[in-house]
Amino acid sequence: MHTAPSLSDLPVELGIRILEFLRGDSQALHSCCLISKLWSKHAQPILYKSIRINSGNVALFCATIRQRPELAGHIRKLTLDGLSGIPPPPLEFPSTRIEVLRVVGMELPNSSVLAALSASRSSIRMLILRDCYIAEPKQCLALPELMPKLKKFKIVQSWLRSRAEADAHLRQSFAPDLQSLSLTSSHSSVPVEVDSGSSDPSTHLLPCESLSVLKVLINGVGMSAFGEYLQDLGPGLRELNIGFDPDAMIEIGSRSFFPFNLNKCTDLRSFNINLIPLQPVEQFPAVYLSYVPVLLESLPVRCKRLQKVQFTIRAWRGATSADLDAFDWDRVGQILSKRRFASLRVVSTRMNGGSVDLREQFVPYFREKLHVLDQRKLLQFFVSVKVQGTDT
Repeated sequence: MHTAPSLSDLPVELGIRILEFLRGDSQALHSCCLISKLWSKHAQPILYKSIRINSGNVALFCATIRQRPELAGHIRKLTLDGLSGIPPPPLEFPSTRIEVLRVVGMELPNSSVLAALSASRSSIRMLILRDCYIAEPKQCLALPELMPKLKKFKIVQSWLRSRAEADAHLRQSFAPDLQSLSLTSSHSSVPVEVDSGSSDPSTHLLPCESLSVLKVLINGVGMSAFGEYLQDLGPGLRELNIGFDPDAMIEIGSRSFFPFNLNKCTDLRSFNINLIPLQPVEQFPAVYLSYVPVLLESLPVRCKRLQKVQFTIRAWRGATSADLDAFDWDRVGQILSKRRFASLRVVSTRMNGGSVDLREQFVPYFREKLHVLDQRKLLQFFVSVKVQGTDT
């Protein structure tokens, strides 16, 4: 009678490979740790590779790390979630090799965040601050300077106590090796302006010499100055994701010209425009979204590597297809069908939110409006019920 083989009967490499399939299932991995010492030895490194610490498990985590400090060395992705407003045990990390640090729903600066940073400052490659209240902007925005290997920095849906202080700091210094930067907030509290009064490039916002991915949400202030900064940054960008809050769109609609262009973005591979149809009010001009084709037209003629253009529409709950008519989609189709955009492989339209009727009409609406692109089989469609944030 044959018995089922146990993990001890398998080659070590095969046993580890099997346990890898449980990555992300912390409950299953924890159960594996309780089976035997051998299973625990192989399951624990996978269990601790990506962990989330919150108010419910912080005490247990601290006690475990004190008893087994070697476990901290397995952590590669750490999420600190909501550790503000409570007196948690102080986090004490031995030397770790955390590569991704996510901070969610916390007031900064925070001792737990500083403990994680001090233990892994030489290994962190991505830093994400999401839904945070940044009480000391100067200290928090100086964090990238302390991490020599940082490549991606995201501030998402967060609040700055002092915008002026943050602007001043960002104009003074930043991480020169940063490759990806995301500054997005529906509250327009993340600074994206530059000091256009200075001729010294080192005083401009975000002097990131290696930046290739930029994601920003621009408000109604400083658009022209941001355009000047984009002229310097443009040649190195591979991916640009840009959006405008309602104040910015109203400001654009009241002008006879667009405040900046993309003519220096000669090496773009992906371009995403975030669009927010506004609830109809009398003071909004009917053409408040006419900037979309203007922005596309401003792309350089020699932008021969552009493969993807995406329109992400974040619609209010009662929005209908009539709200989408504020965009000049016919002109958008004409521009993207020109020979200068022959390298395009995908034109994606993604909608978050909106009414049930709008979600049902979404695909046929764009097939009709962008029929020139549909004939070339370039169109892709994505629909989501909820307006989603950005965090990866």
